[in-house]
Amino acid sequence: MTEFRIVIFTHVRENYGAHDWDGKGECPQYWKNKFGDEYSVFVGDTNKVVELGRKGLLKMAQELAEKHGRNSDYYQEYMVDWCVMSCDEETQQEKWDREDKERWAQRKTVAA
Repeated sequence: MTEFRIVIFTHVRENYGAHDWDGKGECPQYWKNKFGDEYSVFVGDTNKVVELGRKGLLKMAQELAEKHGRNSDYYQEYMVDWCVMSCDEETQQEKWDREDKERWAQRKTVAA
């Protein structure tokens, strides 16, 4: 039986103007785009995905984004996209992370 998860993709911005800010008056604005991240939450099997429908799945994605999102004078992280994936599938970032771990494991084996 196939099981599914919701994956959200975020974007991060950092306000470099806030680093030297003394907290008085208006915070200087110098936002710099940084990176993003991925977060996922288990949904269930096909029946659960159908039961939730698009609105229910979107609600789960938004709740996950609220859990991980941040918005301050210094830092912002917010959802830019989401999808439903099989738990057996890898996102591109998960694939890169796995391949990096495999390369490091091979280097340690060769060096030993």
